[in-house]
Amino acid sequence: MNLDDDQIDIIDLQTLDKKEFVASCRRFPPFARKKIIREVQYEASSAWMFYMGIGLDKQVLVLTNQFTTYPISLARVCSHVIIYGMSQKDKDIMDLLAKENEIENYSCVNELDSLATKFDLIVILGIEKMAGISASLAKIHKFIHPDTEIWTVAANTLSFGKLKAQIKSLIEKSDKNLKKNRDKNRLTWSVIKNVSTVRDIKFQFRKLGVKPFAFVGLAPSITRMIAAKPLNDSVSRLPKKYAFNFWQRFATEDIAIGAAERELTQSFLTKILDVLPNSQLSRGEMKNFTVHPGGKVHVLASFKSSSGDQVVMIKLPLNKHAVKRAKVNQMALKYVTSSEVESLKDRVPQPLSEGLFENQPYFAESFLDGQPIAEQPNFRRHAKVFAMQVFSFWLSVQRGFTKKMAVDQIVFDRLIGMPVSRALQFAQPERRSKEFENRVCEYLKTSFLNKPFALSLIHGDFSSKNIMYDYRHERITGVIDWDMARLEAFPVLDAFHFFLHIRRTSRSDPKILTLLNIIENDKLFRTVAGMYGDAFQFEPGVLKPLLIVYWAYRLAGHVGTIKYLDDGFVKRNYREPLQVIKKIINA
Repeated sequence: MNLDDDQIDIIDLQTLDKKEFVASCRRFPPFARKKIIREVQYEASSAWMFYMGIGLDKQVLVLTNQFTTYPISLARVCSHVIIYGMSQKDKDIMDLLAKENEIENYSCVNELDSLATKFDLIVILGIEKMAGISASLAKIHKFIHPDTEIWTVAANTLSFGKLKAQIKSLIEKSDKNLKKNRDKNRLTWSVIKNVSTVRDIKFQFRKLGVKPFAFVGLAPSITRMIAAKPLNDSVSRLPKKYAFNFWQRFATEDIAIGAAERELTQSFLTKILDVLPNSQLSRGEMKNFTVHPGGKVHVLASFKSSSGDQVVMIKLPLNKHAVKRAKVNQMALKYVTSSEVESLKDRVPQPLSEGLFENQPYFAESFLDGQPIAEQPNFRRHAKVFAMQVFSFWLSVQRGFTKKMAVDQIVFDRLIGMPVSRALQFAQPERRSKEFENRVCEYLKTSFLNKPFALSLIHGDFSSKNIMYDYRHERITGVIDWDMARLEAFPVLDAFHFFLHIRRTSRSDPKILTLLNIIENDKLFRTVAGMYGDAFQFEPGVLKPLLIVYWAYRLAGHVGTIKYLDDGFVKRNYREPLQVIKKIINA
């Protein structure tokens, strides 16, 4: 089994004819490009759709006057999606993204009068003014049947974010020049913006003859979502104690509101919690709903089983990128739990179930006891204690997966040559320096080609946030999130990643430069690296060449995405590291 191939070529957007799309994105300021990445690449603003009654038999109508990838997300899990209100330019972008995602079950219309369908799900997004909401609801009256769900997103006027925006607006009104500059830089291609309030929406729903049955807070906002929880106990299977509390509501800028003629309870979440597919678990009760970078939703739930209650993590990827990563995680867990390395078997999540539910990929695993080391107050002050305990455990694990081999040309290309070449092409494939690439390759061949090395399993994201710890008994309970795992790699790469996160470092410095300084000056790292050298028989001189391999592996997760539109990311993770690599190979 080879996990490495599942981490590259995830979404080959670079092969698409999308020059106009990229050029238009380049005209936006950096903060706007980050929004585009979250919306287009990760579809993060769609994370709350699992509170809806989505399903393969559902007909969906989306009304929006702004660009959003929400229709694409819904089209994956519903029968057909009709989009009304988008401009022609936004439709062109939608067609481009739908083609890339192999989505065909959608259509855009300019008029609603010709439609005779009764829709099961109607979503209204990005309608900015009260009059717009009222007009939109008036148009959809004839498309509603008794079980139709209507969803829209309103602004939480009590949030700190909205208060800040109101103060900024007052300042701009008092300074005409400031307002003039703002209007000059206003986006013409934007993501969802909500101005209507909860009170407005409830009033309009009453006029339409439907009643709200769910209020879901999107924190901190729909475009920067990290959590989505009900504001009360209106959503089935989520007790009130797991809803946003009084103070958390102030950090919630947007609220998703669902309404229908009669109250509905069979949302996607309700159904998957009733009986977890392909398992013996049922009657689940949700504890948390979090949205993670890269477009992953994690649902933490407690299920009933014949052996008692079991806490389960259900992972719901929103896009191709996240699906690939989730598959790597699941394959790694299966590989580890079926191995003969007893020291790790009970210290990783147990894979419980995976597949498609309502056409939505899902991956379920057991939840480990303990807390991440990173959540311990002042954990960096105790770096030596944690490091010695962690690597005493982790070295024994990696020894159990050791494979000794000579790095011939085939092994070199697979482990080093191809990942480094892809990384060097990350941001500017058409302008890359073949001469520099050859120099890097020759430098790495000098260090690795035709030499014996002991390879092993690496976690790939071996940091304090993924190492679970029982503080009461002062022991490591396990390691989570294996979506960057590799079955054959240089084991000391996990030590690189651990020290990068446990040491206080400057965010402005490229990570490869920070690691170079750690290799040269950190006594604790030298101790741990010596332990690795003794266990896997390599000399300290190979550490600097391995820095280049580490950099390539970390960048591999973004190859083929549109992350290169983020200038700050490219500077820290590509351009500045190239200067460090030049320094390494010229030393």
